[in-house]
Amino acid sequence: MSKVAIKVTPGFGFEVLDIEENFLPTMQGAVEGLIQPIDYNDNLTIWVNEEFYSLSDPDVNFVATSFYHALGVERPILGNAVFTGGTDEDGEVLGLTPELHEAIVEIVLEAQEYAATM
Repeated sequence: MSKVAIKVTPGFGFEVLDIEENFLPTMQGAVEGLIQPIDYNDNLTIWVNEEFYSLSDPDVNFVATSFYHALGVERPILGNAVFTGGTDEDGEVLGLTPELHEAIVEIVLEAQEYAATM
């Protein structure tokens, strides 16, 4: 996989996605609808369902919401979220760096452990 993204579900599940080819259908399938980017910083973008407040099963995605709150936004993110790298000078979406990939997986695994104790 040359362009790696990570899909994170509200239940603390995750899946590694290859976004090199078929970017739009892959992302729309992952978030179950139209995609909306949330730029966290120059190296990280979180993609969500554009209409996540209208989802039929609106579960809070606590991992994505924690990043959203760090941006100063108080609302939660509902549904699946996909983490990618930022964009290059041509506006093309980048895959996650190995360091970001590892960090996001670690965050999700820690959230799984914490949720298991509840």
